[in-house]
Amino acid sequence: MQYVIDTSILVEISERYYPEVFPSLWDKIYELIENETIVSLVEVQKELDKGKFSKEWGLVHVNSGKKFFKDFEGDEILGIMEIIELDCYTEKFKDKNDQVTTLENEWGIYSEVVADPLLICHGLYHDSTVVTMENPSKGYNIPHVCYELDVRCIGLKEFLMENEFKF
Repeated sequence: MQYVIDTSILVEISERYYPEVFPSLWDKIYELIENETIVSLVEVQKELDKGKFSKEWGLVHVNSGKKFFKDFEGDEILGIMEIIELDCYTEKFKDKNDQVTTLENEWGIYSEVVADPLLICHGLYHDSTVVTMENPSKGYNIPHVCYELDVRCIGLKEFLMENEFKF
């Protein structure tokens, strides 16, 4: 099984599981990258570039032989069409700032490049599990769209348990 990792997970790991305190966790992360059990996307790396963890995950990518951040592949673009065709793509909901929006506004061609729909497409076309901190009860987001497209989506706790992280 392969897992495709969202920006929110990488930020959460960096904020809570310091390499100096949890070296075995980081060793396990490198092992899973080496086995290509976990990957992320270049678009996630671009999202990280806006924050303070860009350098840290950039080093993980380089130290793993550049196996971690993958380019979006040609066939995966067909998944975008599947997302656009979902009813929830144009339905209104309140975002985290209590503003009315739609996925079309959040992920559409007029927004900045966002990794969310591309992670879902990767999951769809590679039978990967999407791992995110997003809550499915908070409007339309990654878990909701994954459910609509029958793409498996889990949180950090499930990911750590499934991959037998132990300290």
